[in-house]
Amino acid sequence: MSKKGGKNEKKEEVKEVKEEDPFLKTLLTSYMKETPSRIKTIDCFIIFQLLMGILVLIYGFLFCHNPLNSFVSALFSCFGMFVFTMSLRLREGESNNARGYFVEYIFCVILLQLAVANFLG
Repeated sequence: MSKKGGKNEKKEEVKEVKEEDPFLKTLLTSYMKETPSRIKTIDCFIIFQLLMGILVLIYGFLFCHNPLNSFVSALFSCFGMFVFTMSLRLREGESNNARGYFVEYIFCVILLQLAVANFLG
């Protein structure tokens, strides 16, 4: 009897997943229609930085054993750029002073890269 209950629970879970599909579809279509191309570009760069950070982390755990300076600085650079770009993305949504925010972003990125270069030695 417990097996039948388990099958019914699985069917209910499948129905719940199918019910969520229209939500995801409407979310993606509204994102594609209503989001400006500048925000989409920033989103793509955020995803790229996150993936690069994950790849650097995996590479560091597998192959980087002795000189940890390069591993730590690469990880710091990837995730620092991710955080700064996410901050730019959140500020772009407000769109009060987009040019000023971009200048601050460039300044922070330059400081981040100088810190990474300094850590490398």
